[in-house]
Amino acid sequence: YSDLNQRLTQPSTLEQMGRMLEQVLPVRSWRLLGGEKPLRGGDSLPAATWKGALARQYRFRHEGRRYELDLVWDQALHADTYDYWVRAMLVRIRTRAPNVGPRYEVLEKHIERLRREEERQEALTRFFQVTLAQIREGVVIADACGVIVYANPQAAFLLGLEMGALDAGQPMVTELDRELELREQSWDALLCRTLGEGRTQVECRNRQGTDLYLDMLLVHAGDNPGRMMIISFKDISDVKQAMRARSEMLDFLSHDLRSPMVSVLALTEKMRQSGDHQGLPAFLDNVQHYAQRNLNIAEQFLQLARVEAVESVEMNEQDMLDVVESAIDQVQIQAQQRDITLRFEYDPDQEVWVLGNNELLERLVVNLLTNAVKYSHEGSSVDVTLYAQDNQVGCEVRDRGVGIPPEFQERLFDRFSRASTSGGARTRGAGMGLRFVKVVTERHGGEVRVHSVVSEGSRFTLLLPRIELA
Repeated sequence: YSDLNQRLTQPSTLEQMGRMLEQVLPVRSWRLLGGEKPLRGGDSLPAATWKGALARQYRFRHEGRRYELDLVWDQALHADTYDYWVRAMLVRIRTRAPNVGPRYEVLEKHIERLRREEERQEALTRFFQVTLAQIREGVVIADACGVIVYANPQAAFLLGLEMGALDAGQPMVTELDRELELREQSWDALLCRTLGEGRTQVECRNRQGTDLYLDMLLVHAGDNPGRMMIISFKDISDVKQAMRARSEMLDFLSHDLRSPMVSVLALTEKMRQSGDHQGLPAFLDNVQHYAQRNLNIAEQFLQLARVEAVESVEMNEQDMLDVVESAIDQVQIQAQQRDITLRFEYDPDQEVWVLGNNELLERLVVNLLTNAVKYSHEGSSVDVTLYAQDNQVGCEVRDRGVGIPPEFQERLFDRFSRASTSGGARTRGAGMGLRFVKVVTERHGGEVRVHSVVSEGSRFTLLLPRIELA
């Protein structure tokens, strides 16, 4: 805690003040006169400009020496807007003149008063640091010259900061953009905007792809350390994901569920206007097709919603041979309609028992088989292989169909996603079958892998933990 106390009370340097002037404030040019070596930054200007309408002079003392800070602002409005922050920086770099010691007769009381004040200050600092360390948001505190005096562990994690760097190198707030990806403006421009307006709130991402909400606020912390900038970083990845899921849901409801019903209404209106009773069988076939499609979509949606809503499912000992054979029976008619042969290979001597939910596992395999049949070429075959290897039971479903484009394979198991080039309108689906496969597999502690080549076919491999029966 003494380190933090020291960072809060120790003045910043002239060089650190110069970096803030150079990078953040809207200064056209600046110079610091009075030291052994003048400091300068910005554009090279004629001598008359330093006495013009955009020029400002600030005189101050630092370590017993007189200095003059001359600034030329970009605009007259900037001179008035940021004057208070320049003065805050001058307060922050101010060094205290040594106090004249008290007389001997009151020295003991003075020392005791200082000791109590130090204990009180350390207690307050300890409370402040422990409190900020416990909150879920990342918090960074910087002084008027941009020197970071505090960052809690969450901020260090989100920004890739090392906590020891605060004591070793005094990192600057201008360096935080190394770990941030801003959408609309640069980091220095954002800092400048905060100094002008007092508060800025934006969304951005860090290098790891985490969505962050930034709240940058200026506060006054008394005479020393003076004006401070508090930056809080809140992880909003879950919120952004929920918003994306909501958008996908609306797209799904507006298109996939409406489309079959619109087709049914169009067919009904056409039949009513034509009065062609001889076309009634074809009309009924079309209505049945679209109604069945809508029912299938609704069923998939309910199944996915049900399995995503629960944290755990009821598990029992399951023989995967029975599960796969039942799934094949359910898909057999669909395969025969497209002249596709389902071939099943397994070793009857192998034990393929798992701990799982029969209904979910059966639906999982049915989804894999349905997809394989749907995206296969007519007259081809779908191969199913069940095997036991080490401590796993594997079920492989391979088709010889259109395949999956490489750029889509990363999103294959996302909700409402599908490859637009995989089979055209004939094989259009709601994009929930494979998401169901992924969620159920994870609920059972397994994994699902995919290997696919466009125009050659796809191979999905389900791997589940194998159990030994007593």
